[in-house]
Amino acid sequence: MTLATPSLVTVYERAPRFDGALVLGISQSGASPDIVAVLAEARRQGALTAVITNKTESDLARQGTWSST
Repeated sequence: MTLATPSLVTVYERAPRFDGALVLGISQSGASPDIVAVLAEARRQGALTAVITNKTESDLARQGTWSST
């Protein structure tokens, strides 16, 4: 298990390697650009992603591997 600091992706443009990982994004609004960027990069790398948010139509919700939207 590891913690990916969102600023690695958005500020330093250095994404961690997500191979073989489950990446979980949690945001009440689903609008945090840092968290959305981490999940988008994880999906780009082929990682399994899951999200927890109150907003099913949010940018973050769309980054879950399986989505109802």
